[in-house]
Amino acid sequence: MGKETLSQEEIACLLQGESSDEHRVIEETLTPDSREPAGQRAVTDIASPGEEEEQIAQLRELLEFFAHNLSEALSELLRAATRVEVGCIDRAAYGEFLMRLDAPTCLVSFCANDEHAPFALNVELSILFPMIERMLGGDLDTAATQQRPLTEIEKRLATRIVEMFLDELKGVWRQVDALGLEIASLESNPCLPGAQACAEPVAHIQFELSLGQARGTMSLAIPRSMADNCEPASGGARTRQTPSRDGQSKGAVRVAAVLAETKLAATDVKDLQVGDVIDTEKGTDDLLSVTMDGEPRFEAKPGILDGHKALRIEQPSVHETK
Repeated sequence: MGKETLSQEEIACLLQGESSDEHRVIEETLTPDSREPAGQRAVTDIASPGEEEEQIAQLRELLEFFAHNLSEALSELLRAATRVEVGCIDRAAYGEFLMRLDAPTCLVSFCANDEHAPFALNVELSILFPMIERMLGGDLDTAATQQRPLTEIEKRLATRIVEMFLDELKGVWRQVDALGLEIASLESNPCLPGAQACAEPVAHIQFELSLGQARGTMSLAIPRSMADNCEPASGGARTRQTPSRDGQSKGAVRVAAVLAETKLAATDVKDLQVGDVIDTEKGTDDLLSVTMDGEPRFEAKPGILDGHKALRIEQPSVHETK
């Protein structure tokens, strides 16, 4: 059989056809309906526009309770006013959620009792490093945003923040509480999982955080079926009180007295042991700072009343937020 020579135009047509076939194969691989026969996977994204709006509105209402509770918890942990607001809520594949993340970052993956769908939380470093600085006793004014992977000490402190996030979410969301979620991994440079995991449908929820001048986002990815059928936890979101229109909270206010504050080097924090004494610059007669929901309001003297520790308010705080 004689050899035939192809022209340049024929070669170009062949290459274009192969490229088109490869592109079609990739699209079919990432399409959820093509991975499994019909009937083996529940369809979660077929809903009328009205139903979708109602589902998102119900989810946002539940998340508003959660954001308010998390704001209070973080303000107490960091001893500084921390605001958490619900941002945008959309639907995407898990692979799309991962592709939106910066690197390095702080991506936490969770594992559940009998749930294999993706469940993850990403915390931007622009807000995480200032929170860690506060946990180590640093000032917000000196907290610098850094773009680098977390150290082992920073990962442990970040884990405390993530555990608080998860605890507050369990308190308002029944399905999350029932899953028995635990932290599976914390990564600074996450890698994409397999094609099947990348194609899993998720709800992508953003929370906007502010701490002093620092701003950043926490992004949550949860199974879409859970987001479409969210149920408040009994005794959780239904009984929580949100701030009223005049900005005053109708629920309980967290009041705390700060005995003293000091700064320690990260190496000293790592070596702390039971029995160690931490020297502070605060005098024995100095007034204590009284905070409400993490914000300084008064200065007081400590004392005892009926066998219990007590405070006597002496004056408004000189650091009170106007």
